[in-house]
Amino acid sequence: MRPAPHTLPDTREASVPAQAANGSRWPRHALALLLVVVTAFYAFIAFETGRSQFHYLLDPDSAGQVAQIRAAADAGVDVRGTEAVERYTPLWFQWMAELTDTRFSYNSDSLFNTQLYYAQMPSSHQLVLGLHMLLGGTCMLLGGLQFWPGLRRQFPRLHRGAGMGFLVAAQLAMILSMIYLTLTGVANTYAQLTFHVGLWFLAITVSVSLWLAMYHVKNHQIVQHMGWLALAYGLLISAPLTRYDWVAIGMLFPQTSFNEANYSMMAILIVQCFLVGYALICFSRWQSRTRPVPQPLPWADRLRAALPVWQPVVSVLLLAVAATTVWFYLVAPGLAESALAARMIPAGVIANEGRVLQPQLLMRALYTLLTVGVLLLAPRFLRRAFTQPLAAPALPADLPVLGMTLAVASALAGLIQCAWGYALGTPSHATLAGGTFYMLTGSVELLFALLLGWAAWRQQLALVKELGIFTLVAVATAPLFFWMLALLDVIGIPAHYLATGHGYGLAIGLAPIGLLGAFVYAIYGSASRARAVY
Repeated sequence: MRPAPHTLPDTREASVPAQAANGSRWPRHALALLLVVVTAFYAFIAFETGRSQFHYLLDPDSAGQVAQIRAAADAGVDVRGTEAVERYTPLWFQWMAELTDTRFSYNSDSLFNTQLYYAQMPSSHQLVLGLHMLLGGTCMLLGGLQFWPGLRRQFPRLHRGAGMGFLVAAQLAMILSMIYLTLTGVANTYAQLTFHVGLWFLAITVSVSLWLAMYHVKNHQIVQHMGWLALAYGLLISAPLTRYDWVAIGMLFPQTSFNEANYSMMAILIVQCFLVGYALICFSRWQSRTRPVPQPLPWADRLRAALPVWQPVVSVLLLAVAATTVWFYLVAPGLAESALAARMIPAGVIANEGRVLQPQLLMRALYTLLTVGVLLLAPRFLRRAFTQPLAAPALPADLPVLGMTLAVASALAGLIQCAWGYALGTPSHATLAGGTFYMLTGSVELLFALLLGWAAWRQQLALVKELGIFTLVAVATAPLFFWMLALLDVIGIPAHYLATGHGYGLAIGLAPIGLLGAFVYAIYGSASRARAVY
């Protein structure tokens, strides 16, 4: 018999007594301070970039000067430290160039193309983008303060003021980004279709997250407010993550040009943002008190009461993902035998994957067995996990075994994908992202599988449910790539974008979209409802 949902009428944080968080507060303060320092550093970078953008706007000779710098680099001249570079590039760019090869930083196949792109923009675009960058720096500076527990407790007015400033600056920045994307259009956006779609996704998702964060704080639901704020901030941090990714790839793979590295960056960026946002949620919980009674959310409890309705639907979807895995990894392996792939993906990508995956029959069979096993076991796991009371003191007897089984099988499947990603190699103009997609999906699957195994071993029901959902989403990501490819084929993408890899880029960018759903569950799920942010 299913327990009745909690129906307490008041959802205010202040009305719920809570136990103090365990352990010393110093680690929490240290991590919060580190977050503030890191984001303040990027705020400086954003302000510098915005200043450079206004320099281009006010100096009519800037486009010609920047083009001359690139031409000199193409001719083999080491332009680092020259007067022209110091005048026409932001300081962070000069620092990055010192850490990477000149070929990665300044020539025609380098990061310097972004500076030339900015310098050659119409003045109206430069103004909009410059203001967007300055507001982005403000977001980084104020947003990092919101996750500092000492600031919230000891200086609540400062916390609320910084939060309001963050919300206003972030929303204005998103409005300006939408104006910029509308003015620019797909053809004139840097990196064109894939980047254009990704920027619209960020602008819309951040805006929705900001308004939901405001809705929940107005209703005194502080845990959910912090969750949506974490998502918004995680997505906003895409700008610094982009720069850090560029530097890391340039240092680790000096033979890879910037434009080749950008194929990998666009594949991993959104997933990185989700992971940062989820880490912020976990950090907020860690520094919070435990509720004696889980937070009541009546509409969420109504969804919980509808389990018998949606569980069969989820089971059918999981079976469909399992069938996709069998077909594309065992019966007609990979892209080489797919007519859909032949229409949507450049030949170099198909040949590279066929080179690695097709000869590995045993590895493909093992990966298929593990993935299908997880997907077939998932309905039972979900049924056992989600029919427990919100305040259940312990897991059902068989749930730890189910959780550990899913964790081990998912971890092994993730390791196989990582091995494939390594074999597929670094990004290139011929193979686009190379092994980035498999390396990314395998790493994320391995990460959440290990966390699920830890939660099952500790018998923490709330985390077993949450991490189980994240693990299943990660397991389904690689098969869902083929679903996204078919969806894009139905939507229709112009042939010249398909020829330059945008069909492939969009498919690998959309395949992990399930992480957004898992993130929403983390905001409203049992692990968050059992905490009271202070």
